[in-house]
Amino acid sequence: ECFRYKPSTRAVSALSVGLPVLMHGRYNAHKELAAILHPKKPNILLPTSVERLISSLKSLLTTPGLMTSLAQQGVDEARRYSLTAIASKYVKLLSKTTQLSTSPSGLYPQGVIRPRSSFPS
Repeated sequence: ECFRYKPSTRAVSALSVGLPVLMHGRYNAHKELAAILHPKKPNILLPTSVERLISSLKSLLTTPGLMTSLAQQGVDEARRYSLTAIASKYVKLLSKTTQLSTSPSGLYPQGVIRPRSSFPS
């Protein structure tokens, strides 16, 4: 059950400094991250056995440009999880919430009677 909800924090930390990662394939967050980083063959980043781990490592080491490409994509993707990016999303969400809570027309469709206690007159 915990595999469904585990965040990819450690993977993102490695990606943020340009390290390509191999991730455990049972975590949904890792599957999603692998699909973003390597959409053509995400399973190369998700080995599920020792044999596949060896194969993935060989591919990373022998495929020209793969490690460099994954490292750059990882840095780019990790920016989405930076403190600045997350804070910006919260600010946008909170500003929308504030606008809705202070704007009678934003909360209720036209023609719906609003409770008097919700908005100052």
